[in-house]
Amino acid sequence: MIATFIQGTRDADLRIFGSLGGMTTSRALHQALGAPITSAAGDVWHLALDDHEVATGFACSRLARTVPTVHVRYLTSLASSREAAELLRAVLDWAGDKAQEIYTFDRPEAVVWRRQGFKMGTARRGGFVRWERQLGTKNAG
Repeated sequence: MIATFIQGTRDADLRIFGSLGGMTTSRALHQALGAPITSAAGDVWHLALDDHEVATGFACSRLARTVPTVHVRYLTSLASSREAAELLRAVLDWAGDKAQEIYTFDRPEAVVWRRQGFKMGTARRGGFVRWERQLGTKNAG
């Protein structure tokens, strides 16, 4: 099951971080993601939850304040690449009427982005490239 929460209320924060448990502090996960996990009020969390409501994967996105753009800050699954794709589809569904573009920075060989219609951009950050996709929005902007 994929559940969506917006960080910043007591109830949502308890659900997000209670379900994530030690994932957010895992040094191995930080190394796999290429950065430590940080977040702020307003971030949108999509959690893949098992039968006990423990997260097995997550996506964290942020809507830009000045332009209708969504930044996928983190996407990971401990369970499978299929679960990661399901999380990304949940992000795309959420972002569809809020933004004109969605992007992330990830490794050039990351296939989940290409499979969901993202194109590799020219911007780079260390070993990461910008993956971007235009959204067919009717309400953004």
